[in-house]
Amino acid sequence: MAIDLHCSFPIYPKFGYKYNMSSLLLLSFSFGSFLYTTGCNGAKTDTDTGTETGETPVPPQWSIIESADTRGAWLRAHIPSDTPETVWMIGGQPEMGAIVTGNHTQGFTTLELPSGTPLLNWGDGTSDNLWVGGLGGTILQWDGNAWHDHSLEIEEAIWGLFVHDDGSVVVVGGSSRWGGDHAVIYEWRNELWTEWALPEEVTSLPNLFKVTHDGSHYWMVGSAGTVLYGENTDIVALPTGITTDIITAIANPQTGVELVGGRGTGIYLQGKNGTLSDTTQLIAGINGISTTISGDTSLVVGEMGYASFRQDSSWTEVTPVTTHILHASATHQLNGAQVWYGVGGNLATADSTFEGSILTMEWSP
Repeated sequence: MAIDLHCSFPIYPKFGYKYNMSSLLLLSFSFGSFLYTTGCNGAKTDTDTGTETGETPVPPQWSIIESADTRGAWLRAHIPSDTPETVWMIGGQPEMGAIVTGNHTQGFTTLELPSGTPLLNWGDGTSDNLWVGGLGGTILQWDGNAWHDHSLEIEEAIWGLFVHDDGSVVVVGGSSRWGGDHAVIYEWRNELWTEWALPEEVTSLPNLFKVTHDGSHYWMVGSAGTVLYGENTDIVALPTGITTDIITAIANPQTGVELVGGRGTGIYLQGKNGTLSDTTQLIAGINGISTTISGDTSLVVGEMGYASFRQDSSWTEVTPVTTHILHASATHQLNGAQVWYGVGGNLATADSTFEGSILTMEWSP
């Protein structure tokens, strides 16, 4: 692996944003020891879970499943609702996508993909209706037995997608270092793709990264603090006051949605009924987030192996075990334990070949 050690380099292949090398080195020495917050939400760091009751604290700690996975970087960890014991790891190399399924006790098995499938960036759905999106408009559907190709004839990458129970699918995407130059939204309904127009104030946006649904409305996030909100084609841009990228949005049964992002400095905020909360800042840029079924505990992951648990306004950091960028997290109940996963890879490399990380832990606050 070779890293471009000039004064700046791309931190992640889908973005044009760059970082000063000295700031990344500072981050590598700071993780696990510092977290700060801004805004009015009163967030605080708690690294001694259990001491208030006199119990011996049991800090969260990663176990490493893969540290330099040659199958590539992993950009998504997805747990279908109909098979809650199975985790789908989605990613690969730029010219060869990869998917493995399993869990931390039984191991992972490779799922064969159609020939020519490039890097896959995201996935959603059930085990018999699972959709994945990737570079160059790639969109595939798994019906439980075989793949079906629903790819778009566009250069833009598909970075995120959401699968509804009624069978409709909404995908978002945009530019990457492999092609494309503008943000896109498409809906699959009645066996056809329909492109949705962007709100007028974001028509020049380069990227939309993720889409989720809170039960009544879509939330889409993207470049330069963009948050879109609405239903069907009635999508509006919400004012955020944020200039950095917002990368991932997930639904939360308690808070509505949780949004994360940032470059160098991470951000966390919540949204509900079209209104956004104050922003909490974290020590590292955040790429992924997952939450428990109840929504009371969430895990954010990001640059240089950073990870931290959120409970209300308290945060509990996880000691990093990799310098890879962690791009996504996931969690499920397995054999009576709350199991968490963090996945990613050397996405900051100047090479054309990725190495992946798969981390896991059992932890309950």
